[in-house]
Amino acid sequence: MKNTWIYRFFLLFSFVLFDLIITWASISCPIEEGNVLARAFMGFFGIYSGLALFGFFITGFLFLILYFCKFLLVNGGRLTLIVGSFVVDACFGWFVAGVHFVGGTSWFWLAPSLLRHCLGAGLYFLALVLFMMRL
Repeated sequence: MKNTWIYRFFLLFSFVLFDLIITWASISCPIEEGNVLARAFMGFFGIYSGLALFGFFITGFLFLILYFCKFLLVNGGRLTLIVGSFVVDACFGWFVAGVHFVGGTSWFWLAPSLLRHCLGAGLYFLALVLFMMRL
């Protein structure tokens, strides 16, 4: 089985980057940002620098979590790796990709948040399945 953890990281990073770019293009003052931590970064470092630093902070944190999960799952055997990979993908797809997709699309799409969240998680899972089939 090929090592796909780094690809999962870049897939998640693409959702963080999507949110970052759309927010950069749409925001005019920090109070418009719904994420309290991102708002604090923007208030302290400025809008563009704060958003960039927040994006790198989130991406670095995701990388640490994925690396820790990889470390725990690789040594557990094949079944642990398969089940663990599914659980990790479900968690990251729903919580990270979904949340960042909602954050990015909230600036221009007035659909309900749950719909946007499900669509973001679905796009993550679709990209992951297509990528895994290619490997």
